[in-house]
Amino acid sequence: MNSGNSTTSGLYTVINTYRTFNILNGYPLQIEISALYNSPITNAFMTDVQMQIGMGYSNGGSAPTDGAYFSYSNQTFNCNVNFNGTVTTQTSTLTPPTIGVFHNYMIVFTNGSVEFWVDNILYANIPFTSTNGAATSSNNLPVLCRMINASTPTNYTQLVISNVAVTLGDMNSGKNWQSIMSSCGNCCSQYPNGNTLVGSTANYTRNTTPVANASLSAVSAAIGTGLGGQFAGLLQLTLGTDGIVCSFQVPNSNSINNRNLYITGFTLQSVVQTAIATNPVILMYTLAFGSTAVSLATTESATTKAPRRIPIGFDSFSSTAAVGTLGTLFNRTFNTPIFVQPSEYIQITAKNIASGLPATTSALLWVISFDGYFE
Repeated sequence: MNSGNSTTSGLYTVINTYRTFNILNGYPLQIEISALYNSPITNAFMTDVQMQIGMGYSNGGSAPTDGAYFSYSNQTFNCNVNFNGTVTTQTSTLTPPTIGVFHNYMIVFTNGSVEFWVDNILYANIPFTSTNGAATSSNNLPVLCRMINASTPTNYTQLVISNVAVTLGDMNSGKNWQSIMSSCGNCCSQYPNGNTLVGSTANYTRNTTPVANASLSAVSAAIGTGLGGQFAGLLQLTLGTDGIVCSFQVPNSNSINNRNLYITGFTLQSVVQTAIATNPVILMYTLAFGSTAVSLATTESATTKAPRRIPIGFDSFSSTAAVGTLGTLFNRTFNTPIFVQPSEYIQITAKNIASGLPATTSALLWVISFDGYFE
C-alpha cells in the first residue's frame, strides 16, 4: 500500500475481501497476516498516518465501523475490538513491532474474547464488554487492510501485506476439498485468485450468437478457446482425424500464483446449427489433457508431452438432419479427478468416422461445461 510514496492528505487504500467469514460461537476463528510497516525514519512512524490490519468493515477513507484489528495511528500501536463503531483497546501500552521487518499478526475470535498475537507473543486478550454478547456487531466479517494519510504527513509510510489466511479451528465442517478450494475463489469456472486473467474461463460472450466460420482443426483451436462454453464449427475436417472442439491452457507465468487444475466432471451437448446434407455425420469424442502444446499431433519427448486421452462416446446425425436436431447429452463424473498442470492443455476433441464428409456448410454448435477447481 502507498507504493507511490505519497504524502497527500486524505490518500487511502482499503482492501476488503468479497467473502465474509462466519464467527461461530464455540469455534475459534483466526486470521493470520504477514505484514511489514515501512518508513524512511528508522523505527518510527510519521504522525497523521493510520493503518489497520485484521477483519472488519470500512467505507473508503472512513474509520472502520465494525471488526477486530491491529491499529497503527499517530505512532501508537494498539489492538482494537470495534462493536458497531464503539472501540475497545487493550489496557496497557504496547511496544510496536520493528519497522522494515515482516511480522506475523494473528487475531483469534474465541467464546468470550478476542486474542491478538504478534510473532506468537500474546499482545492482548480483550473480553466482550458487559453490554455486548459478541466481539463485533456482525457475525460475518471480511478481511480488512487499510491505510490513510489522515492529514499531510512529513514523510511517506508504506504497508506491505503477504500470506493472508483465515481458518476455523476445532470444527469438522464436513466440507470436501473441492468446496474449500471453491470458497477460496478457485472454482474452475473462473480464473483463480492471483492470476493476471480475470473473469470466466468459459468461451461464452454475452449477447453474441456463435457463428461457424471455421472447421475443426487438429493443430489449433480454430473455433475458440476456453474451459467449456459455446463453440460453433464446420465439419470439413479430414475423415478419421481428430479436431479440437474446445481448448484451454492452464495459466502459467513467473509473475503469478500458478495453480494446478483438477477436473471432476463435464457435460457436453451439440445441436445442428446449419443443416446436415450430402453425408451423415458420426462423431467420436475424447477428452484430451496434459499436452504441452495445443496441437493434437504433439509427441512425447524429454521436453514435450503428448495429450492423454479419455474416450467419451458418439454423436450421430443423418444426412438430412435439420437445424435444431440435438446430439447426445454427455454427463461425465470422474471418481479420480483429471489433473492438469500449469501451461498444459485440456481439450474436447471430435473425429468424424462416417463414410464421407457432409456439405461444406454443415455445422454444429456445442455447449460444454467443466466441473473442477484450481489448487
